[in-house]
Amino acid sequence: MSTSFLIIAFVAIQVISGAFSMFGKGGGSLYTPVLVMLGMAVAPAISTALFLNLVTALTATIVFQRNKLLDCRFCLVFLPGANSLIVTVTSLVGTVGRFVLGHVDYRFLTAATVACILGSAVGSHVTVKPSPGFMRIAFACIMWFFATPIALKLMGIL
Repeated sequence: MSTSFLIIAFVAIQVISGAFSMFGKGGGSLYTPVLVMLGMAVAPAISTALFLNLVTALTATIVFQRNKLLDCRFCLVFLPGANSLIVTVTSLVGTVGRFVLGHVDYRFLTAATVACILGSAVGSHVTVKPSPGFMRIAFACIMWFFATPIALKLMGIL
């Protein structure tokens, strides 16, 4: 992998993890397509996205817990049937499977993990005391920001 690929991916992963951690998401829905658009093969992009999804969720959870925004009793009651548990388990199993199959570039994964931790730490800190209006507008802008280039590429414009 070239240095320019690493730099672009590092920035993209920081933005994705920062944006999605603000809204309690892992970012997995964007990591794979962005990595593939940057030229990564599908198999390593999937395994990397699964791993980064876990890193984003874990980092944001730590930030939210430190700011007393996590109700552990509520989580223990609802987590076993919740979507977050399903996402966590499938991400973990998928990640382990890809590691076993050898679909992992460890140099890139190290850089991506650092970017992910930095981005999700910043993104989750932003949500500690925001207004609800800000959060809705920020979420809409972020989704448009990521969706527009993908749509333009699918239409053959980019």
